[in-house]
Amino acid sequence: MEKSYEINQPSKLKKIYEVGETCKLSELKVGQAGKLISFSNDNKALRRRLLDMGLTKNVTIDIQQISPLGDPISVELRGYQLCMRKEDMENILVTVTKRYISPEEIKEEKKKAKLQKKEEKKKGGNYYG
Repeated sequence: MEKSYEINQPSKLKKIYEVGETCKLSELKVGQAGKLISFSNDNKALRRRLLDMGLTKNVTIDIQQISPLGDPISVELRGYQLCMRKEDMENILVTVTKRYISPEEIKEEKKKAKLQKKEEKKKGGNYYG
């Protein structure tokens, strides 16, 4: 008689936050952006360093890249890029200002743009004749 086993593994799928929701900066995906609400950090030296780097209230932070192992994460704010440890980002609360666009959606948009270009060429006629 065969035994069946249930494997209780936590889901690797993380929630994708929508525009207007509040979350930790570390929970945003590449391409999303958030407006800084507050720090929840007791380490005064780290707080001062983050403030000195331009992380102040209401600044918009764009997630640019996440390294293959997930740490550090490259963000853009105030016109420059900054790499931050995920551990430091856990203490920063943001309101999502830009929605996540999946790779599939990007491919769809590129296909639509290509089709539109082809249709415009057909309407324009033959350039050589």
